[in-house]
Amino acid sequence: MQNRAFIDRIEGSQAVLLIDGKEVVVPCSQLPKGAREGVWLTPDMKAIDLELTEQIKRETAARRARLMADDDGGDISL
Repeated sequence: MQNRAFIDRIEGSQAVLLIDGKEVVVPCSQLPKGAREGVWLTPDMKAIDLELTEQIKRETAARRARLMADDDGGDISL
């Protein structure tokens, strides 16, 4: 993945993006229309990368399902 930005959170009129593991704050006015928390942007940050966003959501859901399958609901023992 080449310098794609993930919208981590929106704080007022500013968005906190994660780019290469670093937080970058930009005005929300610089985000593409429809941008919201939890989506990936194209490398030029001019559009939402719908394909990547959906792919990551599917992978995350699959990981959660695998983890939940082994969870007996009991307390954690260290």
